[in-house]
Amino acid sequence: MTCPKCGSIALIRDDDPSNWMEVVACFICGWRLYREVPDHRMKVRDITCVRCGKVFKGLEGEQYCGKCNYGDVRCVICGKVFVSRVARQKYCFECGNYIRSLTLAKRKEFLSALQSQKRQGHGA
Repeated sequence: MTCPKCGSIALIRDDDPSNWMEVVACFICGWRLYREVPDHRMKVRDITCVRCGKVFKGLEGEQYCGKCNYGDVRCVICGKVFVSRVARQKYCFECGNYIRSLTLAKRKEFLSALQSQKRQGHGA
């Protein structure tokens, strides 16, 4: 038996005692095969990311690669639209570098001024 994700033969038993399920896991990539759930073995294939065009290995129905998964986000500071790399990213690359370069006291001052500007902008 080989792993459907990476093709490795390094599979180990990793049973799930909470659900009384027999599970086989790939030691290389961590892919888990649940023997009692036949629909879990979805086909892994080459998929082209809709956003960046990169070809990656994924399950049927996936549209975005790992880097494009969170979509377009508007920067809180400058308003530029960018592709978020993580779920909670609020700043574009340039603004994020600027904020990280500030000391803690100046950072708090800058962000509080930004919030007060937003409140005044929404209230008008």
